Amino acid sequence: MKKQRSVKPEKTDKKQRGEKNLNEKLENASEQSPKTAEGKKENAEGKETVTDNGTEPFHKDEGTENYQFLSEAVVPSSTPGQVIRGSKVRLAALVLCLAVFFGILASLSYAVTNGIIDYIARKNSDSDRTPVHLGNDENTANQQQAIITDVSKLAESVKGAVVTVKALTESQGGVFSEMLTNSEEFGGVVISDDGSNYLVLTEYESIASASSLSLEFEGGASAEGRIVGYDSDINIAIILVEHKDYYMQDFSGVKVLEFAPAGSVVVGGAVLAIGAPNSIVGSIDYGIVTSTKNQYPLADMCLNVSTAGIRYVKDSSGVIINMEGKICGIISDYYAEKEIFSYISTDGLLPVIEQLANNASLLYTGAVCENIPADILKAAEFENGIYVQRVEEGSPADKAGLRSGDIIISSGDTQMISVQDYTDLIYESGYESKIKLKVKRNNTEKEITVEIGK
Repeated sequence: MKKQRSVKPEKTDKKQRGEKNLNEKLENASEQSPKTAEGKKENAEGKETVTDNGTEPFHKDEGTENYQFLSEAVVPSSTPGQVIRGSKVRLAALVLCLAVFFGILASLSYAVTNGIIDYIARKNSDSDRTPVHLGNDENTANQQQAIITDVSKLAESVKGAVVTVKALTESQGGVFSEMLTNSEEFGGVVISDDGSNYLVLTEYESIASASSLSLEFEGGASAEGRIVGYDSDINIAIILVEHKDYYMQDFSGVKVLEFAPAGSVVVGGAVLAIGAPNSIVGSIDYGIVTSTKNQYPLADMCLNVSTAGIRYVKDSSGVIINMEGKICGIISDYYAEKEIFSYISTDGLLPVIEQLANNASLLYTGAVCENIPADILKAAEFENGIYVQRVEEGSPADKAGLRSGDIIISSGDTQMISVQDYTDLIYESGYESKIKLKVKRNNTEKEITVEIGK
């Protein structure tokens, strides 16, 4: 429906309106002020003039249509001083009366308001309502103390697993070009004890160039160690210590940490950082997991990097444990973004860590894959699959014909839900095994056979 415009009023000549109004004012003035009417005379030309005892509120100049307002004649008072004094007295009296009135009003308001407040306070104190507190009550304090107690107990229970790793490096220098030895300390944790050997998990970058490694355990025992396996992409290393050679020392305080099952830590879960989270060996820190969805595709695996509300310190090392005292992450500066405390989740890393611990090379196909979000799978009408981001040149996957952009659907009865399924398939199959991959490429299905290498 179209919007109707309102009817526009007819224009009236400005001069006509002005003259009409002025005529009305003249007539009113004549009726209300007889004196003024009597004082007016007409001159020879028929124009009105002002007499000595009257005033005219306005006049019209000759040769113009504009009207000018004139000031009214003022008759001076015969006793000006008396008028002024009388006005001052009346004004002072008025001010005094107003002051007294508002003073009384303020007093009444104060009394009434206080009475209402006292009544409400008495009524609330007598009611059965539970009072509202803003976090400073005894229950909150008890809860905070309980958390501190739990963290303290957990830290005490796992301190036997923390190891000080001393990396010794030698360099030639000094005045006489003598050999100089430098020592740096890093954090590590014990992950295995078979009765004669300890396996210690630590970061690789810190010890990569060390000429020798010395480890100090809980209770004061010390021993020499050597690297049996490492991965520079994940930045982890496994150190072996043959403690049977140090039977005179006390290793009774040493504790072995287990790995947590996959998915044991979720956003909002509490975790404890041990090892050297503040770059000081033996330090601890506590926080809440803030994210778990950051992914970094590598050859034949995909790292899940999580963040936690723990203070970020450069050159920190060690592991993350859940509130049950089990390892769920490895502290890493490699994948920290914007100086946010980050760690690599151990979900899916156990096959790799076991391979390194057994002094074996990591298995390899060279396919760098990533998970496909559920909404994209649904839009593409796929039930499952992982996306091949790239294929390393000259790798077994490259030689087999796998290409960037392919989607790996399955291998036999194993459906590819995530990259972890592909990693598990490789390590379950073993070195030099051949795996048949069902692949979709440009809406066509292909079968590609890849031989697993090292």
